Amino acid sequence: MKHKSNVLGYNLWAHRKKSGLTQEQAANLIGATRTTMVAIEQGKRAVTETELDTLAAAYGLDDTLKRNLFENRNSDFYEATILINKAIDLLNNGGSAKRLNQRDRSLLNPIIDHLTSVKGILEIIQRMEVVDNAD
Repeated sequence: MKHKSNVLGYNLWAHRKKSGLTQEQAANLIGATRTTMVAIEQGKRAVTETELDTLAAAYGLDDTLKRNLFENRNSDFYEATILINKAIDLLNNGGSAKRLNQRDRSLLNPIIDHLTSVKGILEIIQRMEVVDNAD
């Protein structure tokens, strides 16, 4: 079975970044090129079960987190987590954020910390939602 979606791709990207692997390293794990990994993370190329299992293991995802790559993707918690991930990434690495002076950067740090805390809370709630649905 193959899986393809923008949500799955985004989640694979987020977990890869969190794990510290580069696109090149992740691609090598599944015997693909970096450009293939880009297509997967953009939701333009399907992922096989074997590839998904390999990537999930490399990213340190347990079974619950792996299921969350697909399940609850329409829930408010899930969508909020995606938006928070994008905001954190933008604040940390995006375009003009790299050109911020030290004072402005120090003003952003509490916002990044707060978003990271909120994201953690949402992930806990999302895991609880999966457990409740499994019962």
